Amino acid sequence: MRGSLVVAADGITVLEVKDIEKYFANEIMELEAGDFKMKVTPSHRVLAPSQGTTDVSPVEIRAEKLQVGDHVLCSGGSVKKLTQVAKLPVQVEVLAITFYPDEAVAVFLPPTEPILTKGHFPVRIRRPTRRSGMNKRGWGKHDFHKTEGDYVD
Repeated sequence: MRGSLVVAADGITVLEVKDIEKYFANEIMELEAGDFKMKVTPSHRVLAPSQGTTDVSPVEIRAEKLQVGDHVLCSGGSVKKLTQVAKLPVQVEVLAITFYPDEAVAVFLPPTEPILTKGHFPVRIRRPTRRSGMNKRGWGKHDFHKTEGDYVD
């Protein structure tokens, strides 16, 4: 949603969602580096370490330009080698999200078959047992129902 806030990959910078565009793509790229696999559009920008220069700032590469063996930047500043790059012809609806400022965002995808969990057991509050007749305690001590004489209508 426009105006939503997202934390950048550095874990500090807060980014604002400036625009979300929905469209259909005719193909997607499947990228795999180590244990991580993701699908993006061919125009998606991926960060890679700069090569052959003394500049340490990362460079942006469109996913369609990546090849097996290229290195990409991952969260935590690690660099991983792409082990798979595949172009898949499929029509899919995608969202193009624009952030301000234009900083890197880490991608978190759920496992394809996650293990279902329910978390920790809920804490049971021990309440005293309610027994029938507990509200009638003490009735034998004060007999308010006895009256002098009989009442006749």
